Amino acid sequence: MARRWKVEPCSITVNRDDEDVRDISVSEQKDKRRRGPITAAELMAQLEADHDWVRARDQRDAARRARMAENADEFALVRGALDAAGLPSRDFGHFTSGRYPEIIPQPIFDYRGAVPVLLDVLPNVTRPAVKEAIVRSLSTAYARPYAAPTLKWAIGNALSTVTTPAHVDELLELARDRRHGAGRGMVVERLGRISGNPRVEKTLMKLIDDPDVAFQAMGGIRRRLGPAKAAELLEPLTAHQDERVRRAAHEHLKRARKAMIK
Repeated sequence: MARRWKVEPCSITVNRDDEDVRDISVSEQKDKRRRGPITAAELMAQLEADHDWVRARDQRDAARRARMAENADEFALVRGALDAAGLPSRDFGHFTSGRYPEIIPQPIFDYRGAVPVLLDVLPNVTRPAVKEAIVRSLSTAYARPYAAPTLKWAIGNALSTVTTPAHVDELLELARDRRHGAGRGMVVERLGRISGNPRVEKTLMKLIDDPDVAFQAMGGIRRRLGPAKAAELLEPLTAHQDERVRRAAHEHLKRARKAMIK
């Protein structure tokens, strides 16, 4: 005959005071009720209540205002060109992710109409922050119908100014992508001025016979290897099948030999 076990009821005491239990109960009830995504307004209210987020936002805003003030003259130059073309200019250089438009106002900017104006004004801009704003404004599908080599060279020229050695991976990727043709010229030029990185030298060596960027690659090799070694490397390229490579080799060979005489 099977033995039956009798289980006596027991109580478990939790060391919480009544206030804690009530708070937990309310919180759990709210969590159960709240199953869908929060609205943008609710998210903003949460962020505004977060002191760390508010402090970080204020610091970003202050840095942006300082950057705008420091480059005010060239930002004014770009806005003046946009105004002259009858385009909205107030929000040039202001970018948002597009999320929560009911809270974060979207910039009023005609990216399509601005392309020819920005391409025209870019060569007159020297400040990295302004160049970066122009490049970001040109990074849209609206720029595709324009002459690709011109656009790519303009962006490459801007990148050569705003990038640092910390961006070497991105620069190397752009330099190796032959689809960009001569538009890589200024990117290769920038790589040639980054020292102490063997990957840069390896890439430049591969590009000295690339007709689109041979001149810039040879300049980088000449700076890195010195005139004597560079001359030895460039001599055979004076007979290269492509005229652009031959011209570049003759020019840099002449400069290397001149430096050796000194």
